[in-house]
Amino acid sequence: MLKAKVSTSNPQMSEEEYLATKKLYVLVDESLPATYAGVQAGHAAIDFCIRYPDLVNDWNENHNVLIYLQASRSQMDVQQALYAKLDKTSHAFVEPDLGDVVTAVAFEPVTNEEGLELFKGFRLLR
Repeated sequence: MLKAKVSTSNPQMSEEEYLATKKLYVLVDESLPATYAGVQAGHAAIDFCIRYPDLVNDWNENHNVLIYLQASRSQMDVQQALYAKLDKTSHAFVEPDLGDVVTAVAFEPVTNEEGLELFKGFRLLR
């Protein structure tokens, strides 16, 4: 449960509707240059959608919000483990051109209310 009042960017959307909006989060290796990080995040999101269409259909048709966040590789590992404990799906994108390292991880879409808790503390990709 949120402790502070949430303001939405859409004046026609109630707080309840805002909190119910689903978002697909992607954590990207913070050591990558911004332009490269954006590409890696895109790869992770697309791979997730192709591999898990049943998990993204509602998100794609009704919400379609992507959030790209920066994280260290160890933070990506911790977040994947947390998702697994919650019985939620994540997908790591491995970049062959960088020696097969994980550069981004996409996470099963969650409501904004869940996402605010699960991904607090991460910075937006800039």
